[in-house]
Amino acid sequence: MLYFNKPFRIERTSPNPRNKNCGISIGLCKNLREYRHLLKLPPGFADKKHVEAKLYPDLTIGHERGRGPLRILAEDDTRTFMIITSRLTSDSDFVGNIRVPRGREKEIKIITRGIAPKGTGQWLTLVVQARSGDAFYINWNRLDGSGAMTGFYYVDEYNSVHSCDQSGIPSLFTDLGITPSFTVRDDLDPLVSRIDRREWFKL
Repeated sequence: MLYFNKPFRIERTSPNPRNKNCGISIGLCKNLREYRHLLKLPPGFADKKHVEAKLYPDLTIGHERGRGPLRILAEDDTRTFMIITSRLTSDSDFVGNIRVPRGREKEIKIITRGIAPKGTGQWLTLVVQARSGDAFYINWNRLDGSGAMTGFYYVDEYNSVHSCDQSGIPSLFTDLGITPSFTVRDDLDPLVSRIDRREWFKL
């Protein structure tokens, strides 16, 4: 299974219309910043414009025939992977980060990552193998703190991914009947953060 937290634009990798090779860019390679980090998609996506933000039960992350570059494969897989980006909008003057609860940062299995090209803001995209109980918090705002947007993603015991913004965190856990390992504030004031950032580690 493969979950996307935001839509990703599909890029054709050949000018030949008969060539079905396509993929999504997750940013620049961390160690080779002049190279785009492109993940190839199955040919069935070639006529689409975007990969939608949702869970795809029939997609996974891997290497074709066990070798070659990392790519998105059309295969059944009981594991859950996530492609999660902190770039919640196309604004170029925003900064975004991805945080996980402290104490779990070493348990997060990051497969690969992409970073922001120059002039597109400060953000990153992670490809992770998710496990039950994983939680990810995204904050996306201007340098002065204005225009803030948030995203929260939680993987339940069945490896399903639940999402909301920060204001919906208390009700998410109430609906799931779960007491999280981190602080969740249920406050009527919409300006009050529902989490304590001191309890969260920036990846």
